[in-house]
Amino acid sequence: STILVVDDAPENLFLMYELLKGDYRVKIANNGETALAIATAQPGPDLVLLDVVMPGMDGYEVCRRLKTHPATRDIPVIFLTNMNTAEDEQHSLELGAADFLTKPVTPPIVLARVRTQLQARRARHLMQRQNELLDEQVRERTKDLVAAQGRLENLIQTGLDLGRERDRMALLRKILFGGKTLLNCDAGTLYMVTERKTLRFAQRTRSDELPSQEIPLYEANGAPVERYMATWCALHNEAISVDDVYAETRFDVSGTRQMDAETGYRTVSMLTVPLALNDGEVIGVLQFLNAIDPATGQVVPFAPDLLRFVTAMAAQAAVALDNHQLILVAVQQGGKL
Repeated sequence: STILVVDDAPENLFLMYELLKGDYRVKIANNGETALAIATAQPGPDLVLLDVVMPGMDGYEVCRRLKTHPATRDIPVIFLTNMNTAEDEQHSLELGAADFLTKPVTPPIVLARVRTQLQARRARHLMQRQNELLDEQVRERTKDLVAAQGRLENLIQTGLDLGRERDRMALLRKILFGGKTLLNCDAGTLYMVTERKTLRFAQRTRSDELPSQEIPLYEANGAPVERYMATWCALHNEAISVDDVYAETRFDVSGTRQMDAETGYRTVSMLTVPLALNDGEVIGVLQFLNAIDPATGQVVPFAPDLLRFVTAMAAQAAVALDNHQLILVAVQQGGKL
């Protein structure tokens, strides 16, 4: 800690310097103007030992200015004075002084008072920092709650929209774009599980043409195809999140890298979510690319807390698709009758 000693008497400055130099960095000033210049410079002192009676600007005025300056108002001041009346002590405390020592000083008492005030200052700084961190946590938590409320409202509205939609292609589009909006991501693809146990490209958020090839869920010998994220998701009814596609080693992402090479797109984060019915049957897969940080606009990993929202939306989507199919079958049977 740094202590500023202010006194117009050289012998007092020498005495305090010798007393304090073993434990603290000591700066000295022999008048009020110099003391204020040292105190307002950065970094400032952690404590001021201040004589009251000085020519020109006295200690009271120095203390008053220290306590009104934003950079020095929190620095504790201990007055050193020959005056020892109750009125003198009261006036010192009213100006904002932390303590009051009467000359001639007793070295152990000076050291004890200095140590006490420095400990108190550190405690105040720690409490202030803790309060700032708490305020920041409250702000972040409030922001998270507001965002969660917005996602919940979006989820409810998406469920209502899906339930009302009767056109299948429009329904697929609403499912995909609803998930993209919920996740605030750059792109997405919707696969449907076919009767041939393959994944067929059904919808994309981008305008490029849908691939015609289908991705088999099983090899010719019946072995499950588990090397792709989409097939694993469909086979195991399990969501998969990858923070960096180009660092991925568990799954085969060569198709994504090839698409990037052909289109100039750069895939970073990827989230794959199953469209599963209540009985666990997976009827489709949603795959989203590149989550966007709304504050910076940068591509980031998909936040884990978003998974429960998009999973709920996927469950709504699966029910809506199943209901649409049931209605379609009922209409066809009714037409035959």
